Amino acid sequence: SNRTQEQNSNLVHWLMSVWKMAYTMGMKRCSSMIKEFKYSVHQPGEDIIREGERGLKFYIVISGNCSVHKNGIGVVGNLAFGKSFGEIALTQGKDLRTATVTATTEVELLSLHKSNFDFFVRDLQDVERRENFHLMAGCKLFQSWPKTKIEKMVNVCTRRVCEPGEYIFHQDDEPDFFYVVVEGTVQIVKELVIVTKNRWPSGHKQWTERRHQVIKPTNLSMLARGEFFGEADIVRNDNRTHSAVAVGRTVVICLDKREF
Repeated sequence: SNRTQEQNSNLVHWLMSVWKMAYTMGMKRCSSMIKEFKYSVHQPGEDIIREGERGLKFYIVISGNCSVHKNGIGVVGNLAFGKSFGEIALTQGKDLRTATVTATTEVELLSLHKSNFDFFVRDLQDVERRENFHLMAGCKLFQSWPKTKIEKMVNVCTRRVCEPGEYIFHQDDEPDFFYVVVEGTVQIVKELVIVTKNRWPSGHKQWTERRHQVIKPTNLSMLARGEFFGEADIVRNDNRTHSAVAVGRTVVICLDKREF
């Protein structure tokens, strides 16, 4: 389509706000991918996709409303601005539709074909794998490891995107993953329990006591790109001794403790 640069930029920001996959891909790849989206208009009563039919397109609603039907059940949901459907065709490669989606008003849609989606996802996965390798190889823990061993470890790593203020783990949690910061900042916080007691006479040889407990968070450190955390609790096989919190949007590499 003949969208202006400003229109494309607005569309990219909107797409990243309503579609988690686009948010994960980031601005640069999403800006390239947006050029492959197709625009369409559908009239009330028109079936956009039909249950049981083959289809390899993913859709996002720009305006209007749709209803979702399943055979033998009836209407199971409604879709409006910002909602999406058909993503199973992209992510799982299953081309048989699991429901029918029908326009209940005039509906404007953006659609993306699986072949275009695969191109960008493959590129993203290759870039992420190379970046994960360099970050893991740069960790002091693994500097003496052979390249082949690090590559095996990278193949089982995953990534996690954390929102500002989101806890990656809490103090006293059972340890599950080892982490490396890819993007953003992680705050390591120790939660100290402070207990105060007040005691006063309340009668002849009688005393009343009151306990007051306050949890005081203490900042231990701030970790940036390439720094790692969470390994000590795994080595000790003990619960987390502190909490880890995302400061701003943060991306971390996660390695299951069974692979550590």
